[in-house]
Amino acid sequence: MMAWINVDEKLPEPHEDVLARYENGDLFNGRICYGMHRPFWCDNSRDDPGDTIARRRVTHWIVIPPLSITDDGETIRKIVRAIA
Repeated sequence: MMAWINVDEKLPEPHEDVLARYENGDLFNGRICYGMHRPFWCDNSRDDPGDTIARRRVTHWIVIPPLSITDDGETIRKIVRAIA
């Protein structure tokens, strides 16, 4: 079963695309990037990822499972159940 992972317990692997959740519940497709000092979140859907995320707190993330052409929709249903 898919479950949200608290960022205080574990971060995703560097540069692995995940579904992440802000403190207010908004979701985004992002990844952890590493700068000179510490890891930071990058929002894959924005042109200014560092600036936007720096002002918002990410609380949880979940792995985005790979989809295939032969997938019958079960993967999408699992994702929807996990984020509900």
